[in-house]
Amino acid sequence: MNILVAHGDIGGSAIMPHSGVSTWWRTAALAAAAALVVVLGALASQRNAAGRNVAVAERTPAQGRAPEYMLLLHEDSLYQAPAPAHGAERVREYTRWADSLARAGHLVKAAELEGSGAVTGFFIVTAATEAEARALVATSPHLRYRGTIELRKLIGG
Repeated sequence: MNILVAHGDIGGSAIMPHSGVSTWWRTAALAAAAALVVVLGALASQRNAAGRNVAVAERTPAQGRAPEYMLLLHEDSLYQAPAPAHGAERVREYTRWADSLARAGHLVKAAELEGSGAVTGFFIVTAATEAEARALVATSPHLRYRGTIELRKLIGG
């Protein structure tokens, strides 16, 4: 599988070095991570018909699960970070996107990564084909703000 690097609009431009993240953006990103933890916690504690908790992660490819893909989110010098007053809305926007992936049965896991670096967060999703995974990437709000998303198929996932 070729690695998809989507920059802004599935263009395929190269990933540029990370330019650092300001303190207010880290605060907004931490809030986003907290929101994602809540969403993932809710998904992980879904109840089956008998009322027992069923962890989402218990499903495996052998049980009919589609292949897994990792979406690595990069923020380079072209990324349009929100103004401090709009950070919470950006968090809500990414959370709504993660919720839509979860409702469609695609979201496996999402997290922000600690510290600064080239990769600032990730999503693990299921998709029947690489084309379907690319279509999921195309819906990410990260691309609207000129962020870069790298798509990688997980081996054994």
